[in-house]
Amino acid sequence: MIIPDGGLNYIPFEVLTDEHGDNLLKRFTVTYNYSCSILQNGASGSSKLLNTIGMAPFANRLPSANILSPLPASKAEIEAINGIRLFGENASKQQFIANAHNFNIIHLATHAVADDRDPNRSFIAFYPAKPDSAMAYKLFLPEIYNLKLDKTRLVVLSACESGIGELIKGEGLISLSRAFSYAGCDNIITSMWKADDASTAYISERLHFYLQKGNSIAWSLRQARLDYLNDDHVAATQKLPGYWAHFRLIGGFEAEHESYPWLIYLIVVSLAALLIIKNRSVIRNWIPLRMK
Repeated sequence: MIIPDGGLNYIPFEVLTDEHGDNLLKRFTVTYNYSCSILQNGASGSSKLLNTIGMAPFANRLPSANILSPLPASKAEIEAINGIRLFGENASKQQFIANAHNFNIIHLATHAVADDRDPNRSFIAFYPAKPDSAMAYKLFLPEIYNLKLDKTRLVVLSACESGIGELIKGEGLISLSRAFSYAGCDNIITSMWKADDASTAYISERLHFYLQKGNSIAWSLRQARLDYLNDDHVAATQKLPGYWAHFRLIGGFEAEHESYPWLIYLIVVSLAALLIIKNRSVIRNWIPLRMK
């Protein structure tokens, strides 16, 4: 758990190396937070995540007048989610505001802009049905603060620069992810820089694969990135930190929920055997007494 100060907010600690030259990602799960007080107020409980909604507003063709570019890989990113999946015009700002509070996991594969001069102008983009009306498709920072996400366990902001913003002494980064935290969500996975579309989709798909198996968020994100780095089909040039280290988990402490059915079976069988042995011993000691 890392609570960075000042310029350390911009460092992805996972890429730092140990004495053997290996990235810390290989040895540790890494989670970030803004302060100890937030940790105390938002300690994570069960990591069993249930209903999910994913939105990819720029997966398809866009209105010709729109200035935001398509994100073709975001389609595969959202299709990997086991839940509600909204693409194109169905992934609207109105749909998000109306339904976000009903889901445990929210995954947004879209564009985001962080304005470090005026944080209130930072936004997450949804489908631009009315490109000339910014309020119709841009979800601005103050609007995120007003969301009610107390039931939401995880928000994935798979959007460039969603994790950066104005750096305020004593407060850290006033970012889009910080706004989701104040809206009630304990855990936010965000992007620290303009990320590669394909590598982001790959890591996101593996992230949800492990989450659906009941693993903790931190462990799932770490394993998803290790899968990417260990995949022989991914070119070596695309395994540089710029391709995979942009994701950052901001959240609380979690217990690992890995499944070991064979261990549970062994424990149950062992306890049953001990009970049988104990009962037989009691019976042997009891029979002679009755016979006397």
